[in-house]
Amino acid sequence: MNENKLRKLIKKNEYEKLDFKLKIELFTENVKKELAKDICAIANSRGGRGYIIIGVEDKTKKIVGVDADYITEERVQQIVASRIEPPVPISLEECFLDGKRLLVIVIFNSYQKPYQIRENGAFYIRRGSTTDIMRKQELLSEFQKGISFNLETCPIVNSNIDFLNEELVKRYFYLKGIKISKENREFLLSSSNIIHKNNISGKSMCTLGGLLVFSDVNRNVIIAIFKD
Repeated sequence: MNENKLRKLIKKNEYEKLDFKLKIELFTENVKKELAKDICAIANSRGGRGYIIIGVEDKTKKIVGVDADYITEERVQQIVASRIEPPVPISLEECFLDGKRLLVIVIFNSYQKPYQIRENGAFYIRRGSTTDIMRKQELLSEFQKGISFNLETCPIVNSNIDFLNEELVKRYFYLKGIKISKENREFLLSSSNIIHKNNISGKSMCTLGGLLVFSDVNRNVIIAIFKD
């Protein structure tokens, strides 16, 4: 990272993709847990790359620097790999500013979201400068992005469009910037492979993927319907 970009980052306040730390002592379990939690939360937040800048006071933006040589990319990678599922892609960069040594953990944007802490199963996210647990709709949105409906477009014969949770469907298209209405509902559901319309009978059936993602029906019931 060049000096100009680093100075611009330091001038900013902490937000979803930026965190400042005066120091990190990777000797205790609690510190390792907190670092993994911070990386997980930044990785799950919207936007491009994230940054944790070590050696800067978050309130005053005073550049203090880092003298410790025990913070290495290998150690940070080990913490990420052993505590976050799937492992978040990161790198550790060493930078010098005003004669002070700073360390920057770069958290790369990825399509493997959402990331989860292995120990407690929590999915964390940043809200401004604070860390919070992801809400149900946020989790659903991220899981939907990772689903390929092409693998699950099989129509379920004994299902119908009423099996779908209307709020989940609306939220899905809202996040894509699409307003769903009575007029375009069937077209949008069909074109997204959430439902399948039989051209001969005119009957609309849910696809397996549509049921798994957008229905409140118990998965065991879905399997039973599928078998029937």
